Amino acid sequence: MDPTAKIISLKDMASIAAGHPVRGSVEDLPEGGVAMLQMRDIDVDRGIVWTSAASIDPPGKRSPDYLQSGDVIFTSRGARNVAVAAIAVDREAICGPNLFLIRIRDRGQCDPRYLAWYINQRPCQIYLQREATGTNILNIRREVVENIAIPVPSLARQESIIDFDRSAKLEQKLLRDLIVNREQQMEALAVGLAQGEEI
Repeated sequence: MDPTAKIISLKDMASIAAGHPVRGSVEDLPEGGVAMLQMRDIDVDRGIVWTSAASIDPPGKRSPDYLQSGDVIFTSRGARNVAVAAIAVDREAICGPNLFLIRIRDRGQCDPRYLAWYINQRPCQIYLQREATGTNILNIRREVVENIAIPVPSLARQESIIDFDRSAKLEQKLLRDLIVNREQQMEALAVGLAQGEEI
């Protein structure tokens, strides 16, 4: 761990809000111009998957807490609870049920991309699994999220970690693409042999 990093509780550096309440299914809501993000739209590698987000008219009297660039979205249910940073939000969007909206108060203290990265790492994941409630479907309470201890190094160090993470994800994608390509080549080879083609 970086010896210069300060350990700060998430609640002391950010606001944590529950997603917009919905009675019943999101799919049953009237269509509208606001993207409602659900757990299926949050991917640790790709970030927010906007193409799968439902376009709805926000229900209820509560004023929507619209997503802003730099917010961090956290999934509160399921086997793994992940976070993604919302970068360059260019449409009206809200978080649906089972998501928490994390908004850093001072971006000069912590980069949202670093915060999302740290939440997804093993030390934080162990804490979340230990504090999860529920039997069949695990759930993370808001107080648990608020009490996540975040090591906050310098912004320069945060930036280097973000760059390192970006490079690692690119390498993983290239390797996955190579594996798929090899599998397709092998399948084509087997099909050719089965059809009596000369290889």
